[in-house]
This record gives sequence, structure tokens and C-alpha cells, in this order.
Amino acid sequence: MSAHKLPLDLISIGTKVAVAGLLAGLVAEKAAPLNDMHPDPSVQVSLLSVSMVLPSFWISLLAPICYLWALWSASDVFMRLHKGEGFGASVVKGLKDVGSNLIYGAIAAILIMPTLTALTEDRFRGLRYDFAIEPLTIGLIGLMLWLITQAGEKLQTDMESFV
Repeated sequence: MSAHKLPLDLISIGTKVAVAGLLAGLVAEKAAPLNDMHPDPSVQVSLLSVSMVLPSFWISLLAPICYLWALWSASDVFMRLHKGEGFGASVVKGLKDVGSNLIYGAIAAILIMPTLTALTEDRFRGLRYDFAIEPLTIGLIGLMLWLITQAGEKLQTDMESFV
């Protein structure tokens, strides 16, 4: 199937719907343990108030939020391509945003989250890291995408200088 026959508008909308669903699932997953924190189950406490005193709750959201933002940016790129913009400046910027957010998410998962978790749990003895396959792969794909957009911008500048 050629690229121009793909329903990029539907892919864009589906991606945004998926991001909304994944965000709701992420919040539900991270908030579920907070419901069990009060010793008296009849007392209703605000999840927001409980989460404010738990830095680990917010730390655990860093990488997933970056990844979801990358997906949101990708949906914008799909829509721009659907509108026929081609590999223009706005598509290059969108692809750069996707790559940057993938890199930020990987850095958060590999370095920032383990270090901040150790710091908040009073067991900090320097930088911590977690070299898992998934964030390393995602980060390298983000870096590759970011470098491709750099090359695309340079090529576009060179092409404009000829005209």
C-alpha cells in the first residue's frame, strides 16, 4: 500500500484517542495504590492531596508522559502529511518533536527516575541508572529521528540557497 493511500487522518485521530486512553489508564494505574493509603477505608481522601505528598507518584510519571507527548506529536505529523504538506518545515519540526520527546522519555527512564527515586527514599549515593532494553531502544530511535530531521533541515536550507 503506497503512502498516499493510507488514511493518515484516521491514523492521526486514532493516535490522539489512544493517547487519551493511555493517559487515563496511566493515571488509574498510578492512583490505584493511593486509594489504599488511608487506614480507615470509610474516610474519603483526595487522590490529588495524597499524591502531592508522594514524590514517587510524580517521579513515576516522567517517562510515560514524555512518551505520550511523542505520540501526540506523531499524530500531528500524520495530520500534516494527510493535508499534503510533504517533508516541509512543519513536518520536520513535528518529527523533531517526536524524536526529542522519545529522547527525553528515555533519559527520564534510564537516569532521572532511578536517581530521584533513590533521593526521595533516603538512599541516595550518587547517580542511579536503569539500562533496560525498552528505554534504550526508544531513546536511540528518538535520536535517529532527531538526527534525520537535522539532516532534512540542512538539505532544505541547501535547496533554498539554490533557488
